[in-house]
Amino acid sequence: MFKKVSNLLKCFDKKIIEKIIISGNIDVRDFRFLRDEFAVLQELDLSKVQILAFNGQGGTDNSVTIYPQNEIPVFSFCNIEKNKSCTNLKKIELPKTATSIGKFAFAGCESISKLIIPAAINQIGTFAFS
Repeated sequence: MFKKVSNLLKCFDKKIIEKIIISGNIDVRDFRFLRDEFAVLQELDLSKVQILAFNGQGGTDNSVTIYPQNEIPVFSFCNIEKNKSCTNLKKIELPKTATSIGKFAFAGCESISKLIIPAAINQIGTFAFS
């Protein structure tokens, strides 16, 4: 049974967690939760994650409703608006099964100094690292 990250981490104080290691299945709603809710998150290890496809509302972009499997979603950790919680992210390890990175996925993420990208990535969306 698939459980959203928000349900698994709801009992933790999101204002003090600096490092998270996640394994198992996640979808775009989990990316949004991680991006928007963890104010001091510095390290995120998703290397053992499988990204599930998702169709519907509540993703990382209000105008997108179809999110493919194994794609780092569009606007995943985007900080263009300068009001997202991901401004402290320094290190991210992407899922080994990820095959693409969506547009604007890491746009404006100026604090990231280490991004581990798996060899399976064969497509990178526009402005993914702008």
